[in-house]
Amino acid sequence: MIEKYRATWRMEKSLLATTVKIATINRDIAVLKHLFNFAIRDGCLEKNPVGLVKFEKANTARDRALSPEECEQLQSHSALHLQAINLMAY
Repeated sequence: MIEKYRATWRMEKSLLATTVKIATINRDIAVLKHLFNFAIRDGCLEKNPVGLVKFEKANTARDRALSPEECEQLQSHSALHLQAINLMAY
């Protein structure tokens, strides 16, 4: 059922009309695991049905902007025809 849930979530669109990120799905599954652990502590369950479900590896790489010093260094090493493009991108 968890795999079906993951597959369904991957196809859904978020509020910003983009696909739901793996980290969001992992957080949802973490909440489920936590809730079932509460049920075990309260004596309602003997075993966590989500306990063995693994989290998917999320891509957490981020883009970063150049610092002013890095931008100046890029400009000084760029060909003349690229310098205007560099300025617009910065």
